[in-house]
Amino acid sequence: MHAVNRGQLFEGRPEHLLRAVIVVEVTVDREGRVTRSKILRSPGIASLDTMALGSLKASSPLPAPPSQLVAKGPLVFSETWLVRKDGRFQLRSLALPQE
Repeated sequence: MHAVNRGQLFEGRPEHLLRAVIVVEVTVDREGRVTRSKILRSPGIASLDTMALGSLKASSPLPAPPSQLVAKGPLVFSETWLVRKDGRFQLRSLALPQE
């Protein structure tokens, strides 16, 4: 995700007042290919929803999940995009805590 979307990412702690928080449900197969994605929480700004889904699509395939997680089928998880006012984002699972 970082290598492909380097120009869209921000580093450091997220701001207290973010422009948007977007939650995406992601389905990944054994090889790490994103087979499905859908917005679970939208800020109501279509361009930001498109950005989140596009950054995910550009990053596919993701690293292959451990075989135990896909033994009975694809892996389904959610990830959160934290979007600053300038449009750059961080993934919540990788972000530092807010101050």
